[in-house]
Amino acid sequence: GDGGSSTELDPLYTYQDSGIFTISLITANEQGCLDTITKNISIINPIYDLAVISVYDEIIDNRLTATAVVANYGSIPLYNIDLRLDFEDGSSVYETYSEEFMPGTAIYYSFSSQYELSEYSQPSYVCVEALLESGLTDSNTENNIMCNTDEGVYEVLQAYPNPTNDKIQFEFILPY
Repeated sequence: GDGGSSTELDPLYTYQDSGIFTISLITANEQGCLDTITKNISIINPIYDLAVISVYDEIIDNRLTATAVVANYGSIPLYNIDLRLDFEDGSSVYETYSEEFMPGTAIYYSFSSQYELSEYSQPSYVCVEALLESGLTDSNTENNIMCNTDEGVYEVLQAYPNPTNDKIQFEFILPY
């Protein structure tokens, strides 16, 4: 399809670029009779791009459960992705999604783990991060994390130091 050829019994060929290529298989018998079959094949560069689209959490009987919508914006199927659920206190839960995850699709993943809360401390946010399996590189890591705040779109944390003579810091929790 791109000018390469082989006379090997089971040839392997690597294309240098993406595209649609017309390939031909030409066979000959002992008498010199030829036969040809031609097919078009699509070659795509493998692009890995996971994205967390949204995060939902629910508290029932002082237990927090979380669900995330995760998309495969890449160009090839994925088979193992790690999902990390982060809480305000610095603790995390890791779970693995091990089913075929086709490009251009999204999954609705409910964490099986539950986070037990005290009746006096409700988290003001939870975050979900989607991670590719070891050895793969995500082409856009900026869309891998999404947070859900109970106060709406964003939250401003307590300013510090207070009192101050020079500079004061404000921290924000954004949904990404």
